[in-house]
Amino acid sequence: MKAHRILETNQRLSRSLLWQLERNYFNQQGVRAWSAGTVPHYVTSNPYIANAYGKVVFGFLRDCLQNQQLPLNPSQPVYIIEIGSGSGRFAYHFLKQFFDVYPHSPLQDIPVTFVMSDLAQQNLDFWQQHPRLHPFVEQGQLDFAQFDIESDRTFKLLISGEILQEETLKNPLIVFANYLFDSIPHDLFYIQNGQLYETLLTLTTANPEIADSSQLDDIEIIYTHAAVSADRYYPGLFMNPKTRSENHKFTS
Repeated sequence: MKAHRILETNQRLSRSLLWQLERNYFNQQGVRAWSAGTVPHYVTSNPYIANAYGKVVFGFLRDCLQNQQLPLNPSQPVYIIEIGSGSGRFAYHFLKQFFDVYPHSPLQDIPVTFVMSDLAQQNLDFWQQHPRLHPFVEQGQLDFAQFDIESDRTFKLLISGEILQEETLKNPLIVFANYLFDSIPHDLFYIQNGQLYETLLTLTTANPEIADSSQLDDIEIIYTHAAVSADRYYPGLFMNPKTRSENHKFTS
């Protein structure tokens, strides 16, 4: 039996090594993270949900046309940005259904550009080479951007070269973010008998290469609940630590 080594002890979740391991995983795996069935995606990447999103976008744009306080500029595109496009399946279904209808709708004079974005360069390379996406790129309906939600504040489009930011946008921005917010740093809390506890993480592993291979299923997590004062928590003041530990196995 291999001895476990400790990677970190009683760390706040938002500062845990887990997030870097997750970034490593997506950067290394690219679209294989979805094609191998490791990361769930069907519920937000099927034709039905893409059609539902399309109807919402149509409704929003119709409201904008009728709202004098939020006019649309027909000389500039309306950008729809998907943050974390992953395998690209949702984007393809949305593009196919939306642009089958949009050019024949009363909104046809308003140009629309869909932007697929992701952290992993491998994913961008895959999308740009995919033949099913080429027609949308050629018609100016699709562009790409590498985007890190933890640090980036603008989108630099790879095809047009445009930089999307508050100062350059002439029309309302539409943003999709499926399976995104659960994969960016956040904290974890536990409440019992009216007392707020922060959940701290201790990570151990028997894999000596874990920091490089990002084999998340080789990590064992010990959760420790430490009592905190709700009105003094951020930026991180602890009061009267009380701990209870539980061992759990993390699976990716």
